[in-house]
Amino acid sequence: MTSKICDTNFDEGIWHNNKWIESWSSGDTGFHMTFTDPFLDKNEADIFGGKTKSIFAPLCGKSLDMLWMYNKGHSVCGVDIAEQAVQEFFDENNIEKNIDKVDNIGVLYKSKDERIKLYVADLFDMLPSVCGQFDVIWDSKSLVAINVADHNLYRDVLLGLMKPDSLYYLNTLDYDSKVWPGPPHSLPDEKVMELYGDRCTVNLMEEADATQMFKKLPRDEDGTISDPTFRALSTSPYLYTRWYRIKLK
Repeated sequence: MTSKICDTNFDEGIWHNNKWIESWSSGDTGFHMTFTDPFLDKNEADIFGGKTKSIFAPLCGKSLDMLWMYNKGHSVCGVDIAEQAVQEFFDENNIEKNIDKVDNIGVLYKSKDERIKLYVADLFDMLPSVCGQFDVIWDSKSLVAINVADHNLYRDVLLGLMKPDSLYYLNTLDYDSKVWPGPPHSLPDEKVMELYGDRCTVNLMEEADATQMFKKLPRDEDGTISDPTFRALSTSPYLYTRWYRIKLK
């Protein structure tokens, strides 16, 4: 899911919605994590404070983070442009679903208890009048997938979905952008502060050197990393993943 604004130009790191849909259709989904992000277990008390909360997950795909939250009793609302991803989330996790059409937006898949609601829609249509506001924004490498020209619009949409006391958890990547045009796009700390610092309090919670992950990736017969994105990122002299906690001022 990227933008209605930018034209498609993969060479410059710009993807439009159809490209993401095609990625799911072709199985080119190296960006999908097949495990729950360990940040959730490590920081459950900070994120949820022992209470059941409502969570919004932009560009959710079929993330297992949502299943973790659901199983903990929370309510999850997500959005993704690829209907295949949303269908697979419900089918692979054996969650019974209802499907509704949402006029001028898209399609809404929801669990029978309505604690999981996943929109097949454009993220930029997700306004409070459509989906409400939330206690937690769970931005797990969503911002880094957005076309750079749309970062400000993306920020405005996400901040608009926050209640005054909401917490926004943002996960980013930082690498030498010369080796890969994106997505995922490199978002160094100064860019995060540029985007959010004027309107929010931004705290770095975790920083990790992510270069070790390349040792676990599938490789071709000649030993090169199979996925072209990770193959390019492996040539960066540095690769960091960071988690931030963001609150409205």
